Amino acid sequence: MSYSAPVAGLRHFARSSAGLLARLIAPGVHEVCCPGPVESAVALRRYRPESAAFPVWTLEPLDAAAQTYQYIHTFFDICPFSPSQRYLAVTRMPYADRQPVYGDTADVCVIDLENGTLRRLYTTKGWALQLGAQAQWGADDRTLYTNDVIDGKAVAVRLDLTGETPPRALQGPAYHVAPDGRFAIGPALDLMNATQIGYGVPERPGHERRLPSGASADEGLWRTDCTDGGTRLLASLADFADHLGESAGDGGGTLYLFHSKVNAASDRIMQVLRRVYPEGSGRKTQRWVVTLEAGEDTAGTRMATAVGSDILARRGHHPNWHPDGRQIIVNATPLPDGPMLFCRATAAGDDFAPLSETIPGSGHPSLDPTSRYLVTDTYPFELQRYLTPYFQQRGIGFPANEVPLRLVDLAAGAETAICTVNTLGIDGPLRLDPHPAWSRDFKRVCFNGAPDGRRRVMIADLDSLPGV
Repeated sequence: MSYSAPVAGLRHFARSSAGLLARLIAPGVHEVCCPGPVESAVALRRYRPESAAFPVWTLEPLDAAAQTYQYIHTFFDICPFSPSQRYLAVTRMPYADRQPVYGDTADVCVIDLENGTLRRLYTTKGWALQLGAQAQWGADDRTLYTNDVIDGKAVAVRLDLTGETPPRALQGPAYHVAPDGRFAIGPALDLMNATQIGYGVPERPGHERRLPSGASADEGLWRTDCTDGGTRLLASLADFADHLGESAGDGGGTLYLFHSKVNAASDRIMQVLRRVYPEGSGRKTQRWVVTLEAGEDTAGTRMATAVGSDILARRGHHPNWHPDGRQIIVNATPLPDGPMLFCRATAAGDDFAPLSETIPGSGHPSLDPTSRYLVTDTYPFELQRYLTPYFQQRGIGFPANEVPLRLVDLAAGAETAICTVNTLGIDGPLRLDPHPAWSRDFKRVCFNGAPDGRRRVMIADLDSLPGV
């Protein structure tokens, strides 16, 4: 396929390619438009060829206006490469030094890796600093999904890259689109702000939506049909609480959903749950990883606890499906006084065990289909607080404000830093996470970095790895 000229129906709120435009939309709230150029050339700039262990490139817009923006892909478990792997989906943000507010816009863009062009497809009010606008592919190169805030509600939007059909708003959110492109899942994206900002959408000041204590029967995991656009509540928070038992609703806590992910076969869902307590209660947030069937009807939602709150009460984070769709990979601490390790469990919660007992976990881990190679990053605080002794024992140090993109060979019990990358030295809500994500053939890794101080999308070529 090839891109056509911009067509009627694609929403472009600004025509200028210079500077930011703003207008007052409510007292104290300005709408900031993101009028980057509709199309610009992109260079694959080689990144540190003298020191990187593998070929690495930075995707750098050549247009002067486009260079002023911040670019990220979505998440470590969502492939930003199109099904043919020719195109890359990214979010272009007007700023990243503060949280977006209601009315601010960002651009959903596609990079043609063959032609070296970046095209703006859509402008959205539904974005955040960690996942951008959650741009992700459907079942083919023609179909891209994102989220937007329309009539005050966060919903998925289907885009047609050919321009033959206009953008279509669906009725539910798309935290993740199933690999087969048939449906999307996710909690209400405004409610995600209740437990952590950066992953949902901006809310109108003074109208933030929060749930009462307990487990709501009206909110939970939504399943949206990508063909007709209809949505339904696949599993309510009350359903999850029933599965977890009485303890999920006690103590005045409130149950929320967070990370949602469909497996590679599009037949099972991994859902992270959090129970939060009132400020000042002295109780820590509880977390679970639950899997359920991605059925067409509510009867097909049998649940299993893949990783329990007892394990996640110790240091651990970022579960992810194994490519086989039957195992969960997660950072976890198997022993109360032990280190955090890369661990695995079945979707049913059986056979929990570390992938390696000697290599410490960190960041956002994912495996290749052979279970040999694992890629991940690390948070600055993890590197400083937990990993520095491990690397020092190996005579390895890293530049200030940079973290390693870790490539772990589980078969050999060894690891290599693909490269180190500037993440601006930021922890907390404004942080820049690399979020390394495999390509569809597992020969490349896409990640975020700030090699020159601005957020950019980068690609590492791992084709030379044995068995890849």
